[in-house]
Amino acid sequence: MFKKTKIRQILALDYAGENNTNIALALSVSRKSIVEIKKRVKEINLTFEESSSMNDDQLYDLLFPEKFKRK
Repeated sequence: MFKKTKIRQILALDYAGENNTNIALALSVSRKSIVEIKKRVKEINLTFEESSSMNDDQLYDLLFPEKFKRK
C-alpha cells in the first residue's frame, strides 16, 4: 500500500491544499492509498496539528492498528 513514513508527508500536502493527484505524483503513492489515509483521518477526527505532534509509529498505529505489529 504505502510506506508509513509517507503518511506525515501526505497529511502535510493535504493540509497545504494539494489535491490527491498532485500528492500522488509528488510522493509516488497511489491515489487509492491517499484516499484511504484521508478517510481514516476523517473517521477519527485527527487534526493536522495533532498528527504533527506524533511520531511516525504513533501515527501509523492510530490510523492502521490492524497492520501495525511491533517487533
